[in-house]
Amino acid sequence: MADYFSRFPIYGYGQPVADDRYGRPTPVEALVRQVHAVIERKRAEDPALLAIKEQAAMDDSYQQVLETLKSGLESHEVKTKLGKNHPARKFQHLWSRLGILPDEQGTLITLDQKRIVVPTSYQRRLINTAHISHQGVSRTLKSLSVRYFWLKMREQVQDVVQDCPHCARFNRAQPRDPPVEPEVDVEELDPMESVGIDVFHYQAKYYLIMACLATGYTFCEPLGKNTTCKETTEKLKKMFDSFGYPSSIRFDGGPHFAKEFRQMLKDFNIPETPSSAYNPASNGLAERHVGVVKLLLKKCTASRQDFRTALSALNSTSRHDGYSPADLFYRRRLRTALPDINRKVDFVEGQKSRSRDHLVMRENMRGGKVRLPFKIGDMVLLREEVGTKKGEYRGQHIITHIHLRAKSYFCKDLESRRTYLRNQDRIKLDPAYKKPELETKTVKLINDCVQMPMKGILKKP
Repeated sequence: MADYFSRFPIYGYGQPVADDRYGRPTPVEALVRQVHAVIERKRAEDPALLAIKEQAAMDDSYQQVLETLKSGLESHEVKTKLGKNHPARKFQHLWSRLGILPDEQGTLITLDQKRIVVPTSYQRRLINTAHISHQGVSRTLKSLSVRYFWLKMREQVQDVVQDCPHCARFNRAQPRDPPVEPEVDVEELDPMESVGIDVFHYQAKYYLIMACLATGYTFCEPLGKNTTCKETTEKLKKMFDSFGYPSSIRFDGGPHFAKEFRQMLKDFNIPETPSSAYNPASNGLAERHVGVVKLLLKKCTASRQDFRTALSALNSTSRHDGYSPADLFYRRRLRTALPDINRKVDFVEGQKSRSRDHLVMRENMRGGKVRLPFKIGDMVLLREEVGTKKGEYRGQHIITHIHLRAKSYFCKDLESRRTYLRNQDRIKLDPAYKKPELETKTVKLINDCVQMPMKGILKKP
């Protein structure tokens, strides 16, 4: 229809009219309603709903409520004309919002025409399906509540999640401080515009993980028992060929992101934004997703679940605001193992909600004013991270540059002439060094690759 009206536009005032399939002039609004009705009817006849319909047909209480709806009783009549033990009395406060699925038989009850009222016998199965990703109560509950409705849903979800032996075994306490993520206005980012990547090791295998900052979508690809920088780069290129090349990549200085990887960045004009060594919070986006995926791998191994299926369910699991990473990444609701009759997603509102969450997180992380404890030209000691001297502050280093986020510093070893990138927590002033009387008032920011886009880099919330 869109193609037809673009070829034959209707000018002038008044309600536009077009010929229907029988050649009769019909208002365009009526034709649009007919198309929407056909779409809704097809969704209502989704084969995935067959199991719920079968359970509803065998549930006597459910059928009583359904027949009461079909009879056309009003909300006040439910209280006055039905007995106290009638199942419909439990839905009296929601009666005006209840409807009937627009399939041929009208076999299911809906709430607000978007959520299915699920029969009692099928509720536990849906909870188990939603918990495939082994998320907590809030996210599992949100994945169900955006699609379904039944009374006391929260209590049932809590029981299932708390009784899950794999979650009880592998879940850990929440960290005291949340991981540090780049200060980017998420609302202005598109999917795959800014990503964080990392490589982790689990059960004698390496895995490549990539996380999208704008949506929270997680990618995870196995690399094998032994892997090189070239293999990692080729795997990344295949992912980028399918989903697009990002404008910014956050990575650590590991051997998997060396020569071939940096050459790829130059070829596609992607600025180098490495994280500081021995400071996981500097690459907090990827590190957070590494923890989630590694925990999911442990649970899948223990429960003998397919990891790919669980990862897909993880990306489709709704957050507290009702939007899942897949909703925001694909800008539509994917068809999953959970039957659904409403697949419309307001991705603009979803991006705003994710941006608000980031603002709250950053406000909670701020303990005071931003400080610059070191200046260019300061002589400092670096903390040893390996070997027998681990934990000691040694060497003679001079600060040559300050990182863009003003929390890490480039320190040049005066003996070996090598330059190291370290977080401020891994640096101490050399006690033998005397500060100059005139302090440096400017901050020099460097970027060794291509021109760094200013969007979201230094923007204050």
